[in-house]
Amino acid sequence: MDVKMMSQHGATNNSGWNFMAPTPLSERSSRQVPSAPPENVSAEAVSSTQILLRWAAVPEPEQNGLILGYKVLFWAKDVESTLSSQVVRGNHTLSVLLAGLRKYVLYEIQVLAFTRIGDGVPSSPAVIERTKDDGLLDQSGLCEIMSLEEEEGRCVSSHLLSAMRLTKGY
Repeated sequence: MDVKMMSQHGATNNSGWNFMAPTPLSERSSRQVPSAPPENVSAEAVSSTQILLRWAAVPEPEQNGLILGYKVLFWAKDVESTLSSQVVRGNHTLSVLLAGLRKYVLYEIQVLAFTRIGDGVPSSPAVIERTKDDGLLDQSGLCEIMSLEEEEGRCVSSHLLSAMRLTKGY
């Protein structure tokens, strides 16, 4: 918000004050939304359902007040999806773990800062990251794929698998 202040230079005459052309004085109000996005936004898939997002603060001159937190906006790109958001409160936390995502899906992610006045500018372009693929082995380490039949794997508990290997020796 730009506030225009007018200085009044006047002289008196018979009818009272005679205002001459006002001289505008511009003053920037600190009660605004951030005018720039967070910088250096990066994303890294850490599992098949989680992406770690990191960013740097909005540059000081563009903060326009106290940053109360950040909003992360994300959506799945290669499947039908709606816009989701996650709020990170405080101005010192510059990362978030997005969890509960779909496996092996491409996500577009943006982050913006907000003040008590409202939301600032989202980062652009959006960061694009794909969640990981579990592959043939279960990530928990509890299962092993025994065989593939028409692109469908059968998962057997590793404890059961060990027992089956022992009984084969008889």
